[in-house]
Amino acid sequence: MYGSYLYSLHKFEIDLEHSQTDYKDSTPKYRQTDLTVVDNYYLKDNTRLRFGIHNILINQKDNPNNYDNILFAGILYYQLYTHSLGVDVYRC
Repeated sequence: MYGSYLYSLHKFEIDLEHSQTDYKDSTPKYRQTDLTVVDNYYLKDNTRLRFGIHNILINQKDNPNNYDNILFAGILYYQLYTHSLGVDVYRC
């Protein structure tokens, strides 16, 4: 499920996903829920600044690693319908 909201020069985004894997053997079910929240800020010179967090929640019997997150930020320069150039940085 995805939603976004544009207000002035800000665009807020939120994405929620869930998946489940059932194995044919005795391996416990694997359930994963992802929640991503992003803030985009558009500057007047065709530049977009972006930062956010991607949360990962895992529910699996006998798995002690049940939460992780990834922080990210980036900058993008664009010319509409012609080209863009950007860089993103991630911290796991």
